[in-house]
Amino acid sequence: RLKPEVLSHIFLVYANSLNDDKPRKKKEPLGWLLLLHICHHWRCTAIAMAQLWALLPLTRKDYVEFALDRAASAPLSIRSVLEPHEDVHCTYQLLRPKTSQIRAIDFTVTGSTVRWLRKLAPLARGDCSPLLEELRLDFKVDIEPFALREVASLSLPRLRTLALINTSYSLASSLVRPTLTHLEIRFRHRVYSIKALDLLDELSLLQHLDLRNLHEDIPDFNTTIPSRTILMPRLHYVRLSGAEPNLGMAR
Repeated sequence: RLKPEVLSHIFLVYANSLNDDKPRKKKEPLGWLLLLHICHHWRCTAIAMAQLWALLPLTRKDYVEFALDRAASAPLSIRSVLEPHEDVHCTYQLLRPKTSQIRAIDFTVTGSTVRWLRKLAPLARGDCSPLLEELRLDFKVDIEPFALREVASLSLPRLRTLALINTSYSLASSLVRPTLTHLEIRFRHRVYSIKALDLLDELSLLQHLDLRNLHEDIPDFNTTIPSRTILMPRLHYVRLSGAEPNLGMAR
């Protein structure tokens, strides 16, 4: 019989695997609930794990309400699985008193979830979200910049990880913070590599860099592009993809 602390680690690894970015035929973020039906020992262990319930997909209102109660004061990792028919307002009201516990937000931004993001944004400012360290937004639709102006204006004083998928340069530039250690940006439209360098200024803490859909700078005969050096002494992973980006970095 496995000890509760060993089972707890296994449960967390399994639950996180259901929320990773690896392709699957069918993703079910709540698939770990099957663990509750294995035996009484497993059920008691899982129900008592606040960290497990804090991995919170925004799905049915009754589940969110129950999970928030079981999570107690544990840091919350929110993942959107909202469908167009879901009651966004009710889910938001449940989470509103817990915004100070939000550690990570992972949203697939569609026409329905953008409304939820705009509601959450005013609460995720400064002292209201002291634990917010990870932000991932995957844009499935081309949203006008003004639709996310509240998100772009967040202070995010402790942001460590930022991933923006199919995003615009303007939104990316408004969310990049000097506190970042991991940065991943996949631009919806190609961005000149020399312009992308502007995002990397003052990111001295950066360890992981992934920029995609870059465009090689092709100057005309009357233009000289000055060389630039950006110091990132902690950087250990770099991925730059596009049309042979003309980026130079020094450590």
